[in-house]
Amino acid sequence: MEIVLQLEPEAAERLVAVYPAPAYYTPPIEGVRLEAARSAHGHFKILDLETSLRADVYCLGGDSLGLWAMERRMASSDRHLNDIAAMRRISSAMIDDAALARWIEQLGLEPEWRMTG
Repeated sequence: MEIVLQLEPEAAERLVAVYPAPAYYTPPIEGVRLEAARSAHGHFKILDLETSLRADVYCLGGDSLGLWAMERRMASSDRHLNDIAAMRRISSAMIDDAALARWIEQLGLEPEWRMTG
């Protein structure tokens, strides 16, 4: 799956902490910070070592086109909806449902969310 994040370098440690070893592989924290600090094209992978699922994490840089695209992005393709459904099944205990519900409502994504099961 592909994930685009607006990740500040100082938040890298919190992100990596969500995916602890030995269940997950994440790059060393210094590498995540470096990728998050790039002005464009920052990228790293997170691997679930039990299921072999991989997330390609792309860090949103400071360029205006990338920021504009993120503001207008909608999860509309079947692939993305299937990815979200899989995340809900596999990681349901780790999802903050209340926070997620607020974001879904704020972004107007209720129809897409219902399609993920």
